[in-house]
Amino acid sequence: MTAWRVYCWAFSVIILLSGLGRVAIAFKKPEAVSRMDILGGLFGILLIPGLLGFAYQRPEGPHLFWIVAIPVQVVFSLCELFAPKMEEWRQKKGTLIYVLTLVFQVALGVPALYALVRYAYFSPQLWR
Repeated sequence: MTAWRVYCWAFSVIILLSGLGRVAIAFKKPEAVSRMDILGGLFGILLIPGLLGFAYQRPEGPHLFWIVAIPVQVVFSLCELFAPKMEEWRQKKGTLIYVLTLVFQVALGVPALYALVRYAYFSPQLWR
């Protein structure tokens, strides 16, 4: 479980900085980020307690929130991965950088999604 704690803390810092960065960019250059970017970043920040709840095996917030939040996060993640801006970015930076970025995002994001799914759906002992 120690490895999960390290991962969850590290990923939580990444998510927090990413979400706050999106909001900061939106204030300085509104055309650089979409509403979906901002919502995805802020929603990601809301999921941090779930990651840490999984890592420490303790309930955080109402169980129903996590049951609903996980599918919403999956939708946000898919929208971000396949957004039109990603295609523009690929054309600007090149296919190799684009593919490496996607691989990096998926490699970091899948364990977090796994942790959140285990937390919300397969840890009934936490919610008693």
